[in-house]
Amino acid sequence: MIYFVDQLSPSTKLVLKVLTEKGQITQKDLIKETSLPKRTVNHAVRKLKSCNLLKVKHNFNDMRQKYYVCLYCNEECSINQRSE
Repeated sequence: MIYFVDQLSPSTKLVLKVLTEKGQITQKDLIKETSLPKRTVNHAVRKLKSCNLLKVKHNFNDMRQKYYVCLYCNEECSINQRSE
């Protein structure tokens, strides 16, 4: 399945870019890296999860902490610009 970047909001694109660069990141670090409000990051994460572009991993050393992982980082996030 191909996802188009132009269909995502600017904040979701930014979150996806950071996830692509970092590979795995906590919510706290994602908020720091993007300088976006927590609520905006949460919305972007929900959107990316619904598109199957990221998954959530739990930190077994601290179950309160989650890692967000880009599922297609090695394949340029499997995202293509729409060609018209």
